[in-house]
Amino acid sequence: MKKIITLILVLISHLGAAQENSTNTVQKHPDSLIREYKITAWDLRFNDKLAANNALRQGMVLALKQKNEVDIGYFYRKLIAQKGISGEIDSAEYYFKKGLQYYSNLTDSLGGKELKDRGLKAHLYSELAEAYNRNELPDKAFEYYQNSNEYYDQVGDTLGVAIAKVNLGNIYYYKSDYPNTIKLYLESIRILDEFKTDHYHIKGQLYLNLSSIYNELDQHDKRLKYAQLNLKEVLKDNVNDYKVEAYQNLARIYYDRGDLQKSEQNLKKADSIINDVGLEYFKLYSSIQKAEILIHNKEYDKALKLLEKNKFLLDKYSYGAGETFNYNFILAKTYIYLKEENLALELLNSLLEKSKDLDLIGEEAYISKSLAEIYANKGRYKLAYSYQEKYQVLSEKILGLDTQEKFKEIETKYQTEKKEAELATTRANLAEKELDLERKNTFIYGSIALAFIIGLLGYLLYNQQKIKNRQLQKESELKSALVKIETQNKLQEQRLRISRDLHDNIGAQLTFIISSIDNLHFAFPGMEANISKKLKNISEFTRRTIYELRDTIWAMNKEKITVEDLQARISNFIEKARNASPTTVFSFQFDAEINQEDEFSSVVGMNIYRIIQEAVNNALKYAEAKEIKVHIEKIQDTFKIEIVDNGKGFVIDKVELGNGINNIRKRAKEIHGEIQLTSTPYEGTKIILTTPASSYSA
Repeated sequence: MKKIITLILVLISHLGAAQENSTNTVQKHPDSLIREYKITAWDLRFNDKLAANNALRQGMVLALKQKNEVDIGYFYRKLIAQKGISGEIDSAEYYFKKGLQYYSNLTDSLGGKELKDRGLKAHLYSELAEAYNRNELPDKAFEYYQNSNEYYDQVGDTLGVAIAKVNLGNIYYYKSDYPNTIKLYLESIRILDEFKTDHYHIKGQLYLNLSSIYNELDQHDKRLKYAQLNLKEVLKDNVNDYKVEAYQNLARIYYDRGDLQKSEQNLKKADSIINDVGLEYFKLYSSIQKAEILIHNKEYDKALKLLEKNKFLLDKYSYGAGETFNYNFILAKTYIYLKEENLALELLNSLLEKSKDLDLIGEEAYISKSLAEIYANKGRYKLAYSYQEKYQVLSEKILGLDTQEKFKEIETKYQTEKKEAELATTRANLAEKELDLERKNTFIYGSIALAFIIGLLGYLLYNQQKIKNRQLQKESELKSALVKIETQNKLQEQRLRISRDLHDNIGAQLTFIISSIDNLHFAFPGMEANISKKLKNISEFTRRTIYELRDTIWAMNKEKITVEDLQARISNFIEKARNASPTTVFSFQFDAEINQEDEFSSVVGMNIYRIIQEAVNNALKYAEAKEIKVHIEKIQDTFKIEIVDNGKGFVIDKVELGNGINNIRKRAKEIHGEIQLTSTPYEGTKIILTTPASSYSA
């Protein structure tokens, strides 16, 4: 997977940034209060996003009262950035539009006079681009980066031009155009040296980016060189975040080089700053790295204890998919070394699909090998053999891809030359035979030879026509196949477009609803308890809707779903349910005889997943079950899914079944299945879904 490098945030001090750490002042002068709001927002932007947002809004109110042009522009930019950090893209776009409107009104009111913050428009575009990039919307990020580049050039902002080159370099990076990326980064560093800026962290971040690029290019000496330059620059600035990032990066590099002592030394320096300043957001990176060192030293219990201690950080902060995967990947390795095979099995199955999505070939190979060993220990040799084969394929892909490509190229050239030589020999032999035949026919068998030649020509023409007809038939079949493939591609594109629309539009709107409800709590702290409870219920319902929407998008992105995909999805859901209800014991069993490569339509797969999800949720919510079992097996031509709990139970004839059970029955009917529901008071409930195997490939 391409490692996402740290982008230069356009929140630089020459734009009015208040990044220096200082003690809170007790002065009541508006300028001092504005300064306090800036520092508070900066320090809390990751640790307490709500408090950071509140500080920025209070600072904006005060800046508007003071009519301070530079401070107003600053708070608009930082509100865009903070909303990007919080994943609230719709709110970031709102403040971007408000900032542009302020810029336009201010320009008109000045009547041609120059703004104090000449680059305000460029700054606004750059902040929104960074928000898009942070939330994995690269296409929009590229567009707004390019706009900001244009506006920096227009106002002749030297530092802005340097930033523009950085952003353009980031664009080339995402296109894997490393030569242009490196060129633009180095040009930006040269401009910063000429400009003699005191904001050393800008150069430091550029050196960090270069270190990341050379890591991908497997030039490890240059990777270390630029990482050391990064640390040297950020130590000149009093910005703790960048110092922590620099030490953690060096720790990672030394670990990869096998120098565990230096790796631990850099981690201690990073942790010292984290603990002194309270940068809890960065603890996850340190804990992952320290866990790897502990595993290397065979201190598996300590590694597990450390990871479990910091697991809450994944829920508290908005880490990317890569960091979340790395944490769970190291946790799974720890389970393996501790012989906790069941825990490792659940986690590895959920990580396997994610490793494919993130294009982590090495990690996918390790997971496949580990699954093969675990299944072999459990006596499930068919599955073990399947994963071992997958591991072999991935290993060959990692180790021999370039060699295979070169061999194929050489082999193709060799076969071409061989065929050309054989064709030339055949033609020469044919020419000799025809010449000899012609002489004999002319001299001895004139009339007989003529008849023979006519017959031979007729046969050749007939044979040639036959070959031509066969070729035309194959071309027709090929055209039909291409039309069919094109139709399937169009259907898949339409499905992907709909899923993107659901994600970008409905998903964003639901996120906005949650944000708005949370803001109501903040805006009206004294609201009645029943209103607050209702708002909280609406917020929770909206969050559940988002989760269901993500499941629907998962199914829509796939034309066919394998049994392996469904197993991984159910395992992931069971894991989430276990985290939500730690007092409940969950059991998920999947019959080893079921072929993992079997395919079925996304509609069938989603209905089965929803039936299991609904049954488990009912057992938790209404039955208050302490033990829930999910078992899937195949009996001849029928699939059987059992969901059993030991909850309250009920008398079926004496209660009115709710929407949950009715929905389960409707979904079963949709896939030609049947539902059997049995329940006994105080003993529990059993739901059995049976559906014909043929429906899976519908």
